[in-house]
Amino acid sequence: MYETRKGTVSINYVPVPVYYRDAGPGRADLEVLAGTTGPSYCRDRSGGGRVCFSLERMKGDFCFFPLQDEQGEIKGFELAGCGDDAMNALIQALSFALDTLNRQCVRNPE
Repeated sequence: MYETRKGTVSINYVPVPVYYRDAGPGRADLEVLAGTTGPSYCRDRSGGGRVCFSLERMKGDFCFFPLQDEQGEIKGFELAGCGDDAMNALIQALSFALDTLNRQCVRNPE
């Protein structure tokens, strides 16, 4: 399988432990990074938890597009991939990110 590596990123000067690895055999490959500080039970930016998710195309047919509002502000992203290898790589990457975030924090029932 793929080697999982550990690192740290800074979000608003708060260190966030992250895990990353390659996802996708064959002709398509993504590097996925995910991590969180876990919940801090503060719902706003001043003291709330931090979360990070990143995908980087290593090889294959992927397109990343920013989604913008009427003022041109980026409000999200769209990711497209072609071929079964790209589909499998994206599924593996999202599955890894979800598993990583779930392991790092206890779900807060609402």
